[in-house]
Amino acid sequence: MLIIEYFAGVRIKDEILKRYATKRIKKKLRNKQAANWPGPLGHYLLGDISEVELLNRVSTIPILRERNLCQVNFVMAIKELENENIFAYKNKLKECIQDGPLAYLESMFYLAKGELEMLETGQTDKLL
Repeated sequence: MLIIEYFAGVRIKDEILKRYATKRIKKKLRNKQAANWPGPLGHYLLGDISEVELLNRVSTIPILRERNLCQVNFVMAIKELENENIFAYKNKLKECIQDGPLAYLESMFYLAKGELEMLETGQTDKLL
């Protein structure tokens, strides 16, 4: 998933990887299908839509809502990490893993969980 590549670029401060992922996200977003989920996640990462607009595009169907919210909180965490706001990053990761059992299907759930474990065990020297 391109969002994971973008996260990796931000996380390890690899501008080349981040630019590559950004370029690929932009290309995907040109497709008409990007109006559907998960297109809004890419638009948010690129700064095309606001946090409020992103939240407004989350599904109202209970089964999909938890999964969408997990993804939304993860991309919001990425933006916080990009802005070097570790406290907000950690909070968004917590929100990502608290979205319920339906979010367990999302790879972002497990990545957020791993990042939180690293932060809580004091391995923040590896972060930023």
